[in-house]
Amino acid sequence: MSRSTDVIAEFRAGGRTVLASAIGVCAGVTGLPFYSLGLFIKPLSAEFGWGRAAASSAALCLQFGIVLSAPFIGRSIDRIGVRRVALTSLAGLALGFVLLSRLGPSFPLFLCAWLGLSLLGSGTTPIAWTRSVATRFDKGRGIALGLTLVGTGVAGFLAPWLIGGVVASHGWRNGCLVLAAAIGLLALPGVAFLMRDTGALSTAVAEARRRGPHVGQALRSRRFAQIGIAFFLIGIVVAGMIVHLVPLLQDRGLAPGEAARDAAMMGFAVIVGRLVVGWLCDRVHAPYVAFVFLMLPVASCLILLAHGPAIPAVLLLGLAAGAEIDLLAYLVSRYFGLRAYGEVYGWLLSIFSLGAGLGPVLIGWSFDRAGSYAPMLVAASCIISLGAVLVATLGPFPASDEQGWRKPSPN
Repeated sequence: MSRSTDVIAEFRAGGRTVLASAIGVCAGVTGLPFYSLGLFIKPLSAEFGWGRAAASSAALCLQFGIVLSAPFIGRSIDRIGVRRVALTSLAGLALGFVLLSRLGPSFPLFLCAWLGLSLLGSGTTPIAWTRSVATRFDKGRGIALGLTLVGTGVAGFLAPWLIGGVVASHGWRNGCLVLAAAIGLLALPGVAFLMRDTGALSTAVAEARRRGPHVGQALRSRRFAQIGIAFFLIGIVVAGMIVHLVPLLQDRGLAPGEAARDAAMMGFAVIVGRLVVGWLCDRVHAPYVAFVFLMLPVASCLILLAHGPAIPAVLLLGLAAGAEIDLLAYLVSRYFGLRAYGEVYGWLLSIFSLGAGLGPVLIGWSFDRAGSYAPMLVAASCIISLGAVLVATLGPFPASDEQGWRKPSPN
């Protein structure tokens, strides 16, 4: 069969899984909850008298929960399947937002609440959704992962409009309740109806499930360390800039509604980034694709430093945000195979999440000390450039056999 025929056959067998996973990505802990964080910074600071570093530490707790849980979740998914883990975690995440809406002024309790919410929703990270898709697609894996992770772009678009409007009109506590309703009453039933752990697999995918290094081999490899360092740096910059985007735009004189409107444009850019990166990865060596997209935030930082128009800066950042997790999932499946995909991806997602949690706090700390985001924008340009170079120099994908993962691929 031709490549296009193979891809069509894979989508006929796995299309429901892609749709269910896209819904899960949108509602999961790295979707709507993460993209809503920036909307809570100023209201929390105003109500409790906290600085921006303190208010944005919710992002650190959210990501730290992923750091703690991701390897365990990945192992659980490899052993018992995606559906049970994901549905339980979606319910837990909705419950977490209901409890968060009752929060008092205690800062330690604030940190514990966000950490607990992250742990409750730990099975809704891209580990679950990308594993479900990667095990059903081979020839069309790049575009299938791109369509799945479009869910974060939808979240990036919905959060400023849906949650931002509620927070502005009715306060951050009601914003938490709207998030709980969206996750528990809309996403959970949708995923439950569409997702199955079993289904028809193409011959190539069924064979691929048996291939790749064991976990220990993967964790000791040079490529694992290189990908881990690169995505730690990428997480610092991309997540930090996303969380602080709304307050940054407000500091430039935009009203809260205008800042939320401009930030919502990132959602469109994330969607475009996901689809374009997925399509390109099926045709061009993925590390080269990564380098191009991961250098876009440098241009975004330069535009913001020069007080240029906000929309181009937001769109460039969104394209990069549309690339990172998509690329990480694709790189793991190609460099380490599917044998232990969940656990290997879980460890790398932990490393990425550590950077993503530190980024907003570091940027908030920089703002509190300097009274400006300018020093952060300069540092961010340098940090993400290093990450992009590390990904671009990963080398060719290995070709697998039943005993190992040794031979370099001709392409």
